[in-house]
Amino acid sequence: MRIIKTLLTLFVLMTTSSRAADSFLQAIEPRALQFPRDHASHAGFQTEWWYFTGNLKSQSGREFGYQFTIFRRALDPQVATKRGRTSKWAADDFYMGHLAISDLGAKKFYFKEELHRGVLDIAGATDASDVSGDQTPVRVWMGNWEMKCEKNIWTVRASSGEISIDLKLDQDRAPVLHGRLGETGLSRKGPNSGQASYYYSLIGLKTSGTISIGAERHAIASGLSWMDHEYGSNQLSSGQTGWDWFSMQFDDGSALMIYLLRLENGNFEPSSSGTWVDAAGKARYLELNDIKATRGRTWTSPKSGGQYALGWTIEIPRFNVKLEIDAAQDDQEINAARMGKISYYEGAIRVSGTSAEKTIRGTGYLEITGASGNRGLGGKL
Repeated sequence: MRIIKTLLTLFVLMTTSSRAADSFLQAIEPRALQFPRDHASHAGFQTEWWYFTGNLKSQSGREFGYQFTIFRRALDPQVATKRGRTSKWAADDFYMGHLAISDLGAKKFYFKEELHRGVLDIAGATDASDVSGDQTPVRVWMGNWEMKCEKNIWTVRASSGEISIDLKLDQDRAPVLHGRLGETGLSRKGPNSGQASYYYSLIGLKTSGTISIGAERHAIASGLSWMDHEYGSNQLSSGQTGWDWFSMQFDDGSALMIYLLRLENGNFEPSSSGTWVDAAGKARYLELNDIKATRGRTWTSPKSGGQYALGWTIEIPRFNVKLEIDAAQDDQEINAARMGKISYYEGAIRVSGTSAEKTIRGTGYLEITGASGNRGLGGKL
C-alpha cells in the first residue's frame, strides 16, 4: 500500500509552516494513470513515496531482502517563488529516504536513513508535467540515493555507511492499479472524501546487480522486486492506530497485496482492502470481507519493546487461496533514530499455501506500524 500514517508525525516536526492538508490536491475521484508519466512526482499533493522491496539470491546462494524508499513531503501547495521567496534555499519539498538490507544467511539487519531539502539539486524528482511520451526518463534522488526509470528499466542505487545497493530491475508487466472496480488507481483508506491515495504497484521485477555489506560485495543471480508508488494529501483518520501490509509474489506468477488498517477498538477499518493478481496477470479487487487474516506467532523487539505478529494465516475464499506466512528472520525492525526515534517493522517474508488446490510458494514483504507504542513513522503514508 503505502500509506504511512505515522510519517505525518515526523513531517510535522520538519514542516511546522505547512498549510492544512485540505489546501493541497485531494485524491477524491479516479484519474487515468499513464506511464511513464505517473512514475514521476505529482506537484500539488502533499505526500508521495516510491518504495522498492525485493527478495534476492546471490551467485553464491546467499539470500537477501532489501527495502529502498524515498518519501516526498510538500511544505506548501504553492511553490516557493509564488510565496515571494527567492533564496536558492527556499524549499518546496523535503525528501526522506530509508535503506534496509536483511542478510538472511547471517541473520543480520542493516538500516540507514537520510533527510534532505529539495533544493540546489540535492534532492528532487522529475515532475509528471515534464514527462512526454515513452522516452522521457523519470528520476527520484537525494544525495547519492537514486531511482531511475528509462524504457521500462529501473535502476536503484544507494550507499550509506557499510551498506549499498546497485540494482537493475526489468519491468515486463503492466502496472497493477489498486482500487475497487470503476475506481482503479484510487485506493480508499477511510469513509470520508479525500481519505484516499492514488496507488499502483509494479510486480515481478526481475532483479540483478549487487548488494554490498562492508567489504563483501554480493553479485545477484536471481530475485524479484516489488515497487509501490503512492500519492495523496489526507489519507488516514485519527481513529486508525496502525496497519499490517503485505506484498507477496508466487512461483506461478500470481501476486497479492493486502493492507489491514487497525482501529482503536481493535477492529479493522472497513476500507481495508487488497488486490489479487492471478497467474494470467488479471487483477481483482479484494474487499475486507474477502480477506480472512489470522495472526500467529509474535516477536518482541529488544530495542523498542514493540510486539509484532510475524506469523499469519491468510485466506481468500473467493479465489480458493490459503496461505501461511512467516518472517524470513525475526529482527527486521526499523529504528529511525534521526527522525524522532520512530520504530516500525519492514521485513522479508516466506509464503506457502494453495491456490485453486494447487501448491504455491512465494516471497514478499510485511510492514507493521503502530505496534511499538510509537505512532511515528510506519512505512507508508
